[in-house]
Amino acid sequence: MSETAGAGLRSERPETERSSRMPMAGLQGEWQRLHPLSPLVRAGRGAIAIVVVLVIPLSGKQNGLPNDLIHFSVLILVLVLGVISWLVTRWRVQDGVLRVESGLLRRTSERFPLSQIQAVDIVRPGLARVFGLAELRIRLAGGSGKAGRLAYLGSDQADVLRARLLALSEGVAAASPEERPALSEQALLRVPTGQLVVSLLLTGTGLSSS
Repeated sequence: MSETAGAGLRSERPETERSSRMPMAGLQGEWQRLHPLSPLVRAGRGAIAIVVVLVIPLSGKQNGLPNDLIHFSVLILVLVLGVISWLVTRWRVQDGVLRVESGLLRRTSERFPLSQIQAVDIVRPGLARVFGLAELRIRLAGGSGKAGRLAYLGSDQADVLRARLLALSEGVAAASPEERPALSEQALLRVPTGQLVVSLLLTGTGLSSS
């Protein structure tokens, strides 16, 4: 289960000006990384297995030394791969273009011109909400259907970045803070915390986004 906020450029309603005025790293050309907990959230159901390995004692009488070593090795491997994934993924906004680079052996660089942004959505899958994270999804106008994502950012950072990207796409970045329109999000679905926790523990539903 997740909470999704959708925003088209022509469907925004004014709210407070806090998010549009807040300083935002990455908008002046400096590279930024995703939230350090991103690999854990993206692992989805695999994260539950990691928690089980951490919680259940591995040195019981029924477990031999080989099993303990296997469990420990798998845990270390997952953590190492997660850290590597986080280290090689970065984003920045420069010269009117949002760039997202990823990959270790084979680097990929995606470019999203701000002038072509049609909508910016915020998605909060179940496990991301537990850790206070959110995914930013960018959709471009035109028939290309190109879309990008930043998974994951801190929830507050995602809110601010979404507002700033929409403002920049409308060409208002050069306006004074008093003249900048504030942009808001509209939640499409809210899940009570109790139901969310039960879903995560019993079924694993909503742990990852598509």
